[in-house]
Amino acid sequence: MADVSAQYSTAEAAALLGVSPSTLRRYCGDGTLPEPGWIRVGRRRQRAYSDDWIREARRILSQ
Repeated sequence: MADVSAQYSTAEAAALLGVSPSTLRRYCGDGTLPEPGWIRVGRRRQRAYSDDWIREARRILSQ
């Protein structure tokens, strides 16, 4: 069985990090945090934050 990492939406990832979704988008946009991966949901593209990304973001924000 494949090891599949969870994928979180911007709102879910922001809640896990203790910031608002707009703050999380700003951090990614200004380079404070790395840009997450993108997935296609129907016709839309949206950011997809993995467990590894969440761990790295926590490490960066704790500095």
